[in-house]
Amino acid sequence: MRVLAAGLLALLLTGCAARLARAIAVVQEVAAYKSAHPGAHVLAFGIRFHAMSPALNPGDTVLVDTNRYVGPAPKRGDVVLFRAPVMTIRYVISRVVGVPGDRVEMKDGNLYLNGRQQSRTSLFDVANYELRITGKRIESRYPGVNNWAVLNQYANAYPRPTRWEKPDRVPDGFYVLLGDARNDSPDSHVFGLVPAQAIKGKVIEKL
Repeated sequence: MRVLAAGLLALLLTGCAARLARAIAVVQEVAAYKSAHPGAHVLAFGIRFHAMSPALNPGDTVLVDTNRYVGPAPKRGDVVLFRAPVMTIRYVISRVVGVPGDRVEMKDGNLYLNGRQQSRTSLFDVANYELRITGKRIESRYPGVNNWAVLNQYANAYPRPTRWEKPDRVPDGFYVLLGDARNDSPDSHVFGLVPAQAIKGKVIEKL
């Protein structure tokens, strides 16, 4: 019994030491980034979902600069932290795939940006849904379903799009966000166009 108790205590102490070392590493990384980027506001965010697998997986920790988009706008390819329009999820990490003025479409498992097919090499899976912007709205459809579903879950929390360059393009002040795990990500194919106000920061580093 004493041997078992000693073994359990050793495991507990090892786990505590590992967590402490990780916490110290996070503090050091945050301090280093702030020193190199005056004015940055950095927080550590723990990954809970597979939305960005394989790049980011549950249990990973990332640093997010919540001041990165004070002035500069998000760019295609940025991995961002955004506020979901549902209380059960709150915050999600996703990738910017469409910016204002872009034509975004998902068909046959492929993402098309301004008519050009995008690479799937870094993705976790192939999308099993279709996505399009048409008639000044974003819509999705799943296999075997004839009707398109209009996606507009941010309507009650933020102003609706008012400035559309073209009815099939991303409007001013909004973005299309998709996770690298296409079918396991709460993103624009679930919520619709994401307003700029809901994007809270840019992921700057994986720890």
